[in-house]
Amino acid sequence: MSAEGDAKKQRAAQAALDYIEDGTVIGVGTGSTVNFFIDALGKHRNRVRAAVSSSNATTARLRAVGIEVLDLNEVEGLGLYIDGADEATRARHLIKGGGGALTGEKIITAAAARFVCIVDDAKVVATLGKFPLPVEVIPMARELVARRLTTYGGRPVWREKCVTDSGNHILDVHDLTINDPPALEHELNQITGIVTEIGSAVGKHAVGDRVGVGCMVNSCRECAACRAGKEQYCRKGSIQTYLSTDADGSTTQGGYSTHIVVNEDFVLSIPAGIGLDEAAPLLCAGITGYSPLNRFGAGPGKRVAVAGLGGIGHVAVKLAHAMGAEVSVLSQSLKKLEDGVRLGADHYYATSDADVFRALTGTFDLIVNTISAEIDLRSYLSILAPEGVLANVGVTLKPVPLRTVQLIGGGQSIAGSLIGGIAETQQMLDFCAEHGLGAEIEVISANKINEAYERVLSSDVRYRFVIDVASLR
Repeated sequence: MSAEGDAKKQRAAQAALDYIEDGTVIGVGTGSTVNFFIDALGKHRNRVRAAVSSSNATTARLRAVGIEVLDLNEVEGLGLYIDGADEATRARHLIKGGGGALTGEKIITAAAARFVCIVDDAKVVATLGKFPLPVEVIPMARELVARRLTTYGGRPVWREKCVTDSGNHILDVHDLTINDPPALEHELNQITGIVTEIGSAVGKHAVGDRVGVGCMVNSCRECAACRAGKEQYCRKGSIQTYLSTDADGSTTQGGYSTHIVVNEDFVLSIPAGIGLDEAAPLLCAGITGYSPLNRFGAGPGKRVAVAGLGGIGHVAVKLAHAMGAEVSVLSQSLKKLEDGVRLGADHYYATSDADVFRALTGTFDLIVNTISAEIDLRSYLSILAPEGVLANVGVTLKPVPLRTVQLIGGGQSIAGSLIGGIAETQQMLDFCAEHGLGAEIEVISANKINEAYERVLSSDVRYRFVIDVASLR
């Protein structure tokens, strides 16, 4: 840690004491930042007590500076939690106590009456936007937040400026429509709106244009992937619309705001044939389904299956049908059968039926797997035709069993696909407009976000929520 970094942590630790009342119980973790806090707390040994989860070096340090140490498991609530707030036990105490957390990486809180966070990382500042509660921020570098953070109903709302090649290649978009309610891990992307201002060098868009911003707002522009128009595979890492570090060191803040400023090269045109609200989910779910269909030649004479009829799957069915393929849906049950047929499926199968995989052996030229859960890859490979492709867009982190002999015997392939580049995303939007396609949506106002989130958890959405950001005003 540099001397400058140490000084910032010391100043932040001291500043936190302004929020601590006499008698406060402070939960203390084991991270390196805690050391600076302990030094500051030692000067107020008569005002506070500390609670730790186990006896360790932290306990010894606290006692060395004269702080009374309690067992965290016996404390009913905390006024503040310092570091390590990603453990369930500590988070539970944090929720009970209505306090806050200091952490270098993660913040966990649920229904705290007051939240105070002292941060040393722009990513942590951005993370605050995930929590529906009043937030006070003491940044170690105060300018990280002061120019961007406002509040709406207690929720941080961000105005974003993305780095550009020059100061003038930017445009300002407002009256935004944003896809999806805020889940704790969800990226704040998929934004559509109207251009209100442009830089002097902008040539691709004009004031009044209908535009969208998807999952990326920048990339290195130099690697082979970027030069090939596949910015999503940028060798240096594409800069995501939310919670990425941009080239100028700032953190991208996503789209829960009335305006966003973006480099013109990463702004997409929304054709007149698509509504701004139904276009927003296309900027992630739409291109995620379109890219493997396009890459592997979905079209007339091809038998395409879409595994999972959810946010991505429902758009993939529409797209595959419009491309002229014979389309099947593979879903766990038949409860969405009517939807599948309405969206364009020629066939619909319940994979919970043990006979389905036997009956479909060797059927499909392409399966687009949108399921974000463990599946039996061997079963899905068995229903591919010779030289068929299983293209995965759903994410699961656990390893899956596979015998390569199964691939060799049928000349089959397993592939992955990540959204699409800017050019392909524009191609997808133009294709959707030509065929009158959009996402199946339910538009909600900002005050319905929490309700929508609960409905997502219970699978009560067909098939995407879209937030009307005009309701933020």
